[in-house]
Amino acid sequence: MKQKEKQLSIGEPKAKEILSADEVCRLYGLRPTLIYSLTHRKLIPYYKLPGSNLLFFRNDELKEWILANRVTQE
Repeated sequence: MKQKEKQLSIGEPKAKEILSADEVCRLYGLRPTLIYSLTHRKLIPYYKLPGSNLLFFRNDELKEWILANRVTQE
């Protein structure tokens, strides 16, 4: 039990509410260049600390964003 608690506290990306760009890449299988391109063009919801280049993402917003981009079959 303690091992599982330790893993979650360290931060399995699936269990975390706020993710770094690296965690987003690992969790969703995306390349860092794609993440930075999407943020640069303001196509993906993200947060940035003032005076920093660090990007953060809310996991729930990413899920909504992914699901909002459904491709329909014609």
